[in-house]
This record gives sequence, structure tokens and C-alpha cells, in this order.
Amino acid sequence: MLRVAWVILVLCAAAHAQPSEMVLGPDGRWTAVERPPPTGDAKVMADARSLLADGKARQARRMLDDWIEKNELEDSPYLVEAYLLRADAKTASGREHRALYDYEKVITEYAATPEYVRAVERELEIGIRYLNGLRRHFLGLRLTKAEDIGEELLVRTAERMPRSRLGERALLELADYYYRSRELKMAAMCYEIFVQLFPRSEHAPRARQQRIFARIGTFKGPNYDAAGLADARVLIEERSKSVV
Repeated sequence: MLRVAWVILVLCAAAHAQPSEMVLGPDGRWTAVERPPPTGDAKVMADARSLLADGKARQARRMLDDWIEKNELEDSPYLVEAYLLRADAKTASGREHRALYDYEKVITEYAATPEYVRAVERELEIGIRYLNGLRRHFLGLRLTKAEDIGEELLVRTAERMPRSRLGERALLELADYYYRSRELKMAAMCYEIFVQLFPRSEHAPRARQQRIFARIGTFKGPNYDAAGLADARVLIEERSKSVV
């Protein structure tokens, strides 16, 4: 997953660095029109994207650190892009936890920009990696468990992008994580919310099935509360009716 995410990031950066654009002419043909090379702040952003595309994340980060330090108190239209690019550079360098500070700045202060959705998506990817076992750095090594941070990031995504593809993925990943971790009550609740919010999702049938399994799994025996088993029976009957 990390490799795929990095390839996508590189491709996006490379696409931004293209020197020309296609224009539809009066004859109905598309022709390439060269754009003038960027200058000033635009050139700094373009250079940072190029460095990221070339795998030189540390150099990109240093360049952006310098630029942000000089411009963070100004009302520059490039600030939001600079924060996002610096966060991407930190992530590419394996410092994704530090990148979260920049992603959060984009999300909390620049909600009306296209970078907002990209920052939320980046946080979602980091959260999923944490839930799948990626550890945070400590003393230069990945020693610290980060599942709690992963949970928070997925919950934030679901809250910030409700009824969206990102929110759908975040909620399902969180439910699956709880199920794998045998936190079955939490899993059942998340699957229930998922079905309510995304009833027509291609993943809804599996979510309904997993919800049943989770409720059954909460039943510990005849000497314990059988509410989970009773709920599972109702869910099974509802599912059978919907199939019919």
C-alpha cells in the first residue's frame, strides 16, 4: 500500500510539472501550447514538485521549510500548496507523523481549497497504514505502536467527508480493524453505521454479514447476556428478507 501511495504521489507531482497544455483549436484539433516557465513563488512550488517526483523528498522539504518561514505570516496564495507539499515531502521521507501537523493545518485553515480533500485523503492513507501495523518513529526506529492515532485519523475522515468515497472507505476500514482486533461491539456499531450511510455501496452486503458475525461473536455462553445473539438473529432474518 505504501508503494502504491508513493507511485500515485509521484505521478501527481509529475503531472503538475508538465510544461505545456492541450488547447482545442477552431479546426477541432488539440494542439500543445507551451506555457511560460513559472517564476517567483510559483517556481518554488514547481521545483518542490519536481524534487518530489525525482525522489528527492529531503531537498524538497528543506526548500519548502525556507519558503514557509519567510512567507507564513503573509497572505500568499501559495501557502496552502506549500504546506501540503511539505507534508508530502515528510511522508515520503518516512516522517508521516510529523506530516500530520501540516495536513491538519491545510484541513483546519484552508477548507475551501482543492488541497483540503487531498490533505484528508493523505491522512486517511496514514491512518490505514497505522491500523495495519505501521509503527511510529522513536529514537530513529519504528518502535511505537500507532493504532490509536490510526483510529482517530479514520474517525476524522468519516466526520469531515460524510457520505463521500473517502468517508465510506474510512468507516469500512475502521469497522474491519475493530473486527480483526476482536473489539466486536465497536465493529458491529461501525458496520451498522456504514450500512445506514451507504446502503447502496458495493461493500454493503459484506458489511451486513460482518455485522451479524460481530453480534454473534459477542455471545459468550448461556450464563451471559444473550442480547448479542438475539440481535444477530434479528439481523439474519432482515438479511434473509432483503435477499428474497
